[in-house]
Amino acid sequence: MEWRPEDFSLAAYWEASRTAFEASVRSLPVRLSLPMTSREALQNAVPGRGTESAVASARHEGDRLELGLLMEHQDITVAQLLQVPGVEVQEPPAVREALYRRGAELVARNRSRTPDDREESR
Repeated sequence: MEWRPEDFSLAAYWEASRTAFEASVRSLPVRLSLPMTSREALQNAVPGRGTESAVASARHEGDRLELGLLMEHQDITVAQLLQVPGVEVQEPPAVREALYRRGAELVARNRSRTPDDREESR
C-alpha cells in the first residue's frame, strides 16, 4: 500500500522547505564588500543558496566583491559578518555601526598592554 503520491520527491520537498525557511528568516537586506579571498569565509559564516547566488552574481571591484544579501536579524548578521575577514558593510547603517562597535570592543579588549596597563587592571 503506497501512502504518498507517485510523483512525490522527498528531496524536492526538503529543498522547497529549506528555501521557504531561509526566505522566512532572512529579511534584512545588506549590501557589503569583501576581498575575493573571503568568499569562502562568507559562505561558511552565512551558509545557504541565497549566499551562493549572491556571491555568484557579485560585482567585481578590483580585488573585492560587492554584493547584496538577505540576512537574518541584525544581531545574528553582525555575529556572522565578524567571521568574514575584510568585510565592509555598506548598508544598512545600523548594521555597519553595530559591526563597528563590536570591532572596537574587540580591539580594546585585545590590544597589547603596557606594564602600566597591567598595574591599573589589578
